[in-house]
Amino acid sequence: MTWKNLGRAFAIGAIVAAMSASVALADQHADQHKGKGEAPKMDPAGETAMMAEMMKMAGPGPEHKTLEAQAGKWTTVTKSYMAPGEPAVTKGKAEYELILGGRFLMGHFHDVMMGQPFEGFSIMGYDRMAKSYNGYWMDTMSTGVYPMMNGVWDDAAKSMTFNVEWPSPMGGTMPLKMVTTLHGPDSMSFRMTMTHEGKEMPTTEVDYTRVK
Repeated sequence: MTWKNLGRAFAIGAIVAAMSASVALADQHADQHKGKGEAPKMDPAGETAMMAEMMKMAGPGPEHKTLEAQAGKWTTVTKSYMAPGEPAVTKGKAEYELILGGRFLMGHFHDVMMGQPFEGFSIMGYDRMAKSYNGYWMDTMSTGVYPMMNGVWDDAAKSMTFNVEWPSPMGGTMPLKMVTTLHGPDSMSFRMTMTHEGKEMPTTEVDYTRVK
């Protein structure tokens, strides 16, 4: 069995398990209320409707088109604001791939930071039940797994924004704003700023150009 088919089988299995649990809970609730004039057990039509809704929510929706637009290979130019003055400029590459039937976007980023090879990994998806973009980031500058939750897509600006608080090497957390903007089919950008003493300051800027 391929990974793709295995992922599909696992997703279907999870849906069936969730449905079974819901029906079992309904049955248990009905048993608890026998003799009390209540019988909340779901009828066959209700079970069918619930299954149809769960299957609908389990598949990619129109919101996933934003992730699909980022799939492919890219060259990158990164500006890193590590200290006062002009930023360090480096060139790298990135590759984004849709996985699990288009439900998630997996990214692999290569560059140089502080004179050392730098590698980052991301996974991003849209939760159709929570109605938000969510993901995680990991890289070779840390052993942490950094969440990116409750992302919002602005269709007019063609941009996705995350406001997060990640651990600071100096202790505590850093409030960060991350904005990814699609400028067209072959160009996009990433901007990250940090709020310090009430002032928003740039930390990282990445410009992407699609490899054809």
